[in-house]
Amino acid sequence: MDLFLRGVSFGDSGSPMFIYDAIKQKWLINGVLQTGNPFSGAGNGFQLIRKNWFYDNVFVEDLPITFLEPRSNGHYSFTSNNNGTGTVTQTNEKSEYASI
Repeated sequence: MDLFLRGVSFGDSGSPMFIYDAIKQKWLINGVLQTGNPFSGAGNGFQLIRKNWFYDNVFVEDLPITFLEPRSNGHYSFTSNNNGTGTVTQTNEKSEYASI
């Protein structure tokens, strides 16, 4: 079984795209899904936003936005309301990840 399924489906827009930084040995969010081809895994478009570009080109003309840069990785819990909405809360839990 392929652990890294590449297909997307309707409603996946806004889902994160992760990249692994082998030097820092951690996963980073590199973009969010903008468009996709359901279940094919090909032609999926991701919106990438670089922090410096955002501050220099968007932030100066838009509402105040702050990038959160935590000193360590946090653990978050997402609770769905089963209607397209939900809540994200930070927890004190620790996660262990198996390397692949």
